[in-house]
Amino acid sequence: MEKRWPDFHGMAWYKIHFSYECADNLQDQPLSFAIEGITQSGRVFLNDDLLWQDLSVKAPASRSQYVPRLWNLPASSLRQGQNTLWIQAYGSFTQKSGLGHAVLGSYPETYKIYKTWLLEKRTLPILNTIVNIVVGVFYFLAWLANRKEKAFFWFAMTGAG
Repeated sequence: MEKRWPDFHGMAWYKIHFSYECADNLQDQPLSFAIEGITQSGRVFLNDDLLWQDLSVKAPASRSQYVPRLWNLPASSLRQGQNTLWIQAYGSFTQKSGLGHAVLGSYPETYKIYKTWLLEKRTLPILNTIVNIVVGVFYFLAWLANRKEKAFFWFAMTGAG
């Protein structure tokens, strides 16, 4: 985005065209769409139908850049032939509008990628926070046992914070 729209802030629209042909053997495998994240908030439309939107699209924004999203596209909204996904992204002056990676495909393929994004954006940061708190508590207890050792207190305060 830096090269295409330097210094752009505000609302951005992304358009994804795709072709859909309903086949009898694909009825069990819904067509799915996943987004790695939207900076800061946004909406998703399938053709003319609203598929999803953040609770707050404008400031104060919902901070969707850290939340991967996955949708099974409703068959009632899909047209034979050409379809369009519209993604509206809203960003503030401090965080530019933008869209993370997007994937369109069968549910098993899309869900596999979605799980990877969920691990990277949600699970690992939470696990990292828990480990930091445990290490901070350990050093705090070590400092309580030996209050002359100021490094333990320093590690406790920086590790848990």
